[in-house]
Amino acid sequence: MSTLKRGQPLGFTLAELAVAIALLGIVAAGIHRIVVSGQRVYRVQAERMDLQQTLRVAAHLLPAELRELDATDGDILGMGSDSIRFRAMRQLAFLCAGASLAPSIPATRVVTATLTIARDPRFGLRDGDPATDSLLVYDPGADAWLVGSIISAKDASCGPPDRVPPPRAARLVQARLTLRPGSGDGTSTLPEGSPVRWFEPVTYLLYQASDGRHYIGQRSGGDLQPVIGPLTPRGFELRYFDAAGDVTPDPRRVAAIEIRVRGRSTQPVRASTGGLTRLTDSLVTRVALRGTPQP
Repeated sequence: MSTLKRGQPLGFTLAELAVAIALLGIVAAGIHRIVVSGQRVYRVQAERMDLQQTLRVAAHLLPAELRELDATDGDILGMGSDSIRFRAMRQLAFLCAGASLAPSIPATRVVTATLTIARDPRFGLRDGDPATDSLLVYDPGADAWLVGSIISAKDASCGPPDRVPPPRAARLVQARLTLRPGSGDGTSTLPEGSPVRWFEPVTYLLYQASDGRHYIGQRSGGDLQPVIGPLTPRGFELRYFDAAGDVTPDPRRVAAIEIRVRGRSTQPVRASTGGLTRLTDSLVTRVALRGTPQP
């Protein structure tokens, strides 16, 4: 072992430098491995959270839209294994004054009615839009919902201005209603309090976007917009059941709809085997439709 003499400069031997560099390399390699492992775990967790969020959106959006349907009233406009078109309910309101049904054209059973729809109470996802929506008005005479297209709409009030209590805010809507058998024969007026449902035709379908990924898209009169995804190539499947629990192709006999959604992570992550793969997860739920008997 060398001793330090007076006036001799401090320094290290080559052996000491080699040992120090080797120890530094071991420590740096360990730190690098920890950092890389942490980044890998973070990426996996971030992709897993995005995937679970995709399934949460599917679990809330699709059942909320389909649960409002009444197949016996013709709410389902078209159905396939990976697509469905239906009347999407946007608002429930009520007549605050009776509405007379004008004489119908016998061949078409179409009448023109002036509906005074109360602004309050009303319930729904959004306010009814006369530019994009149509109407369903309940006719107690036929015990059925009448489908109506909107001619015009403007602000109004329920009753004369000097009424006590003061009149409620309302919307005056002119609509063409298609009568059911029995409508307008014994009943020429829709009574006050009759429910009015605003709806728009909406399509949900599986499609492949320009980025090569698969999504559930929504079309409601305009362009197709992605709302859920990315998914696997067969990531959206629908099955339709009647009141007996059997699969049915008849839109008017559907009592429940089974929804299968298979999500896929946006970016590939490194698996435990070392290769890159995309995370997948799935959701299966069955929605009972409004007003239909269940098995």
